[in-house]
Amino acid sequence: MKVLFIRHGQTIINIDGKIHKVNDDAGLTDLGKKQAEILAGVCKRQGVEAIYSSPEIRAMETARITGEKLSITPIIEVDLAERNWGDWSNQMWEQIQRRLKTMSIEERFSFTPPNGESWEQMETRLMDALNSIVEHPYKVVAIITHSGAMRALMPVLHGKPKDISFKYEFHNGSITIFNYEDGKWYSVRENDMNHFAGKIPWSQ
Repeated sequence: MKVLFIRHGQTIINIDGKIHKVNDDAGLTDLGKKQAEILAGVCKRQGVEAIYSSPEIRAMETARITGEKLSITPIIEVDLAERNWGDWSNQMWEQIQRRLKTMSIEERFSFTPPNGESWEQMETRLMDALNSIVEHPYKVVAIITHSGAMRALMPVLHGKPKDISFKYEFHNGSITIFNYEDGKWYSVRENDMNHFAGKIPWSQ
């Protein structure tokens, strides 16, 4: 199975550099909607057969716009949601990073912000979702999710130490592709943005 991991389109909260709250009402900006339309073209060329989406409005809106172009009704998967930062939500990401940098990687993995969830808890539910998705007989699927979720998935999918997640900053509308074969994940491309510049050297 080929899996296209897609970060949702731009929101005003993204522009402000803040962390979304769980179940907030922030939808896509005009640019974010345009990004979703362009993503639909990529998904069509890739032969996407199913679209899975986080339950957050920004992800569902991206999935809806993309799905309409492909005549596909998105499947909402609650475990694909972004990390719940609890009381730390709606803060600047830089503020949160300053607090986290004082912790070891093991501490960061198990740390739970007040009224939120830990990296470990997020990783568990994300992998539960992926393990369920790959059981289906599709050849190509798209997953609309979030930057933090994508960072959390990278160490697991690559089979590498968790600190490799720190090198990633997934952009709005970026596409990351993995192939899943015989229980293993193989990276094809990561954080690709060429589709927004009209440059898509990969049609399949």
